[in-house]
Amino acid sequence: MACFDMHNHILFGIDDGASLEEISHSMVAEAAAQGITHLVCTPHFDHEYEQVKTDCMERLQVLQSQAPQSLTLLLGLEVYLTSKLPQLFDNERIWTLNNSRYMLIELPMRRFPEYTFDVLAELIKRGVTPIIAHPERNQQLREQPVLAQQLAELGCRFQLNSSSIVGRHGDGIQQIAQQFLKLGLYSCLGSDAHNESTRPIIMQEAKQVIDSDTFAYFMNQSEKIVRDEPIELCAYRAPIAKKQSLFAKLFKK
Repeated sequence: MACFDMHNHILFGIDDGASLEEISHSMVAEAAAQGITHLVCTPHFDHEYEQVKTDCMERLQVLQSQAPQSLTLLLGLEVYLTSKLPQLFDNERIWTLNNSRYMLIELPMRRFPEYTFDVLAELIKRGVTPIIAHPERNQQLREQPVLAQQLAELGCRFQLNSSSIVGRHGDGIQQIAQQFLKLGLYSCLGSDAHNESTRPIIMQEAKQVIDSDTFAYFMNQSEKIVRDEPIELCAYRAPIAKKQSLFAKLFKK
């Protein structure tokens, strides 16, 4: 079975992830050792790091040239949510996962901006399917899980951090990750690895705590994502809460 890491910061010298090329090579080797067959490289795009696609591809190609034959590197991006995302997409400043319809989007850690639904809906109108990165780490989603359900109803998908489900970010985040997992909101898994030490590649440990059927589901959905095929919300999800935002209702019309 192919094994996908859908979120990491393994490209060197481009964001707050791997700072040196040798660190990136070491992380690539560790990924292969943990059975990962596909690394979707997702550097930050935010107010501090505005990536240029050609620069990212050059680094990816350097790593791919020395990677084990069992490992394929693909290019994506982790885009920080702002009100300007539709315009950035229109101007080809931001891009999707392996040139698919799927875009990895990071919410602010402590806020749920009032423009969130509007911005994501505009991207959806443009043919983009947002994948919300590590929703378990957003304070507002932890306190109001119904917001995650409303995002799912809007058409978003969700990516689980392996570090969250194994407890690397504390008990609270691990517990909400477990709850979201039971709700079936997640479609894929990513390590969100930044380095070799404090935020390393974690896949085998996560595989041990996620049941085998769910893990296989994540890998199946990940393969569809990079192939630009339609994916569904997990069949195990709980019913969406009846309360619905006014904007979501208007968007459905």
